[in-house]
Amino acid sequence: MRSLDLLLLAPILLPLLGAALVLLCRQNKRLRDAITIASALATVAAAGAVHLLNPTHRLELVFFRLVDYGLSFRPTNLGTLFALLSAGLWALITVYAVSYMHRSHSQTRFFGFLLVSLSGCLGVFLAGDYFTLFLFFEIMTFAAYPLVIHDEDDEAMRAGDSYLYMGVAGGLVLLLGILLLVWTTGTADIVPVLDRLQGGPVSPYVVVLVFLIGFGVKAGLVPLHVWIPHAYPVAPAPGTALLSGVMGKTGFYGILSVLTVTLSLPVPAQATAAIPQQIGFVLIWVALLTILCGAIMALLQRNVKRLLAYSSISQMGYVMLAVGCAAYLGAKGGLPYTAAVFHAFNHAVFKAGLFMMMGSVYLRAQSLDLGRLGGMAKVLPFTAVTTLIAALAVLGIPGFSGFGSKKLIQYGIEKAAAYGGEEILTWAVWLFILGSALTAAYFVKLYYGVFLGANRGQITQGTKEGVAIPAVLGLIAASIVAIGLFPERLIGLMARSAASTVVDFGVMMQQLSGVKLWTTSSYVAVAIPVALGALIFLAARRYRFGEGAVPWWLSVEAVLYRPVSQGFLRFCCRYVTRVEGGICDLYDRSGSVSHSVLRRVKKLDDMLDEGYEVAGRATNLVIEQARGLEQGLEETYLRTAHQVDALTKTAADVESGIDSAYARVGHAAVQTTRRMRNEAAGDSETTEHQPVVWNPQNVTLGSLVVAAVMLGVLVVLYVVGIRVLR
Repeated sequence: MRSLDLLLLAPILLPLLGAALVLLCRQNKRLRDAITIASALATVAAAGAVHLLNPTHRLELVFFRLVDYGLSFRPTNLGTLFALLSAGLWALITVYAVSYMHRSHSQTRFFGFLLVSLSGCLGVFLAGDYFTLFLFFEIMTFAAYPLVIHDEDDEAMRAGDSYLYMGVAGGLVLLLGILLLVWTTGTADIVPVLDRLQGGPVSPYVVVLVFLIGFGVKAGLVPLHVWIPHAYPVAPAPGTALLSGVMGKTGFYGILSVLTVTLSLPVPAQATAAIPQQIGFVLIWVALLTILCGAIMALLQRNVKRLLAYSSISQMGYVMLAVGCAAYLGAKGGLPYTAAVFHAFNHAVFKAGLFMMMGSVYLRAQSLDLGRLGGMAKVLPFTAVTTLIAALAVLGIPGFSGFGSKKLIQYGIEKAAAYGGEEILTWAVWLFILGSALTAAYFVKLYYGVFLGANRGQITQGTKEGVAIPAVLGLIAASIVAIGLFPERLIGLMARSAASTVVDFGVMMQQLSGVKLWTTSSYVAVAIPVALGALIFLAARRYRFGEGAVPWWLSVEAVLYRPVSQGFLRFCCRYVTRVEGGICDLYDRSGSVSHSVLRRVKKLDDMLDEGYEVAGRATNLVIEQARGLEQGLEETYLRTAHQVDALTKTAADVESGIDSAYARVGHAAVQTTRRMRNEAAGDSETTEHQPVVWNPQNVTLGSLVVAAVMLGVLVVLYVVGIRVLR
């Protein structure tokens, strides 16, 4: 690990450090606000350094490894680009938020979680594998929850529940996709693995479908968008700007990584045939559905933030349309790939700006209901101008940022329609134009309802913008105009982000070199949907279309989620009831069996009790016999002891008698010995040389007495010993 690689941690750790300092300095509001802004600006600098150094030094960092996986950071060019974009927009929104929230409650909580969610968002863009991406994806999701429910009223809490349910569900599905990928390929790295996917136990289509659902929740694809119309309107303007402008791009980044990196082959020349065109084909139609549904629902809204929420859904549909075309074209999809990245970049800028601009309107009017607004251009002329610039960018008017990206998307659709021979894709071009017309219609409705005409409410009761808010809005508007006037420079930057993907870089540059933006046909292609959108707005206004409450049956909840949930509950109730009934029957049957078993056990227990009683009586008898035997033994021991004592006394007396006999015998022996010596001395003279021979006549009476006494002593000892031993 190089020391330079540690730079990858700076964009992630700086916001976390800032959040900790914000908590510690919560009593000093000025210091807390300064720390919040400084943390965001420092993060911009760190993200900029990573973006500049990564192409030449290929930064990579892995730590906290457990088993085979750890925190892995290996950013791509696309990842560092969106990390820098996110950090920059986050800094602008933070400056805006400090001014916007200065009279709000729970500011410390808001700013703390704002910085934590920034760390999670940048971690997604810098991740080197899907496990690391998932970890920071979930950190961002949970850290953004307090931003959604900041007002803490009933509507905010319900919206927070919807946001949290869908976020958690999307995260779990995403985790399932990662596990399937690891199970099939043996790796979670964001690298080409289609060759291993094709030979694995799980189809690439299944893996991609699971990933699309997991990331599609955050991106707002229809029908996974249901949390957006609830969460965006209730969150404060800075929170909504972050949710729409920045956090939603993590879903786009994940889908683009799966389709153009994971679902490709290591050899670029083979990548065209390797990318399943069916996936791109299906995504094209899902994206068109998202564009049209979002635009139609936006046209029906009366609340400005809910209108912009559906607009965000529709605009992300344009981004996903370009991604689908890129996947459909494979290695030749460089142009729509660039279009997708470029429009995601533009959407982040102008949609974050629009939500902040409507926040400025809310500060002054204290309402975002189109029925209570109007004429705000007289009160907020600068905001009116910046809103117009952002709206023209969304419409793709030449000279504004959306023009270049939408033109590239249109070229991408045309190339996809001509590439695969699918005639039905020619309808995608017309649906794209219809979506653009509906976009023009609802933005005419928004701008006219907020800034033009007569005011229908009270606009003097709110709070003035101050200095920071117009400055931020001015920077947003200026960047929109700058990108719109010089789109070629941004297109080249976006094209370089296609490195290490399925896209053939040479083919892409050839395609982009043939794109002509500033032509009469381009202007006409923009003017037609705008004019058609104006007519749609006039017709809708004439027939009061969208002025009332939106019918419940038009919502996806009513069309899809409510029937699915009710059907699931009915299924569960029906089959759970059957299962429960079967369990009850089993209990009944097992109860009868248990009763029989218990009856037999009771009988056995009674038999055992009887056996215990018999054994007890026998045991008592044995104990009594043992006690009698013990008493007999004790008596025998006592009698034996007395006999032994008597025998001991008798033996002592005998021993005394023997000692006396020994003494007398000894005395007699001495006398005899002396006499024998005297006799021997007399005979020695005559029998000096004769041998001594034993003669019975030599036996004397004394010797016979001694022998008899000794024999008697031996007999007594033998008798006494025998009795003692017995």
